Amino acid sequence: ITAMANMAGMTLARQYLDKKQYRKALKYAEEAKLWPTHLGVGKPYEVNTKEEDDLIAQIREQMK
Repeated sequence: ITAMANMAGMTLARQYLDKKQYRKALKYAEEAKLWPTHLGVGKPYEVNTKEEDDLIAQIREQMK
């Protein structure tokens, strides 16, 4: 579930970035980093968010 939600968020972020809708792109990129709290056990390990962080940096750079 988490991997699918992450992939969906990253895909939407890239689509909005391509359309130059930076605020929406940033929203979805940041949401892709979140771990669903309703799964009951929380984040089980240190998740690698390099891809999300790189995309967020790219979006913020283009917002300038």
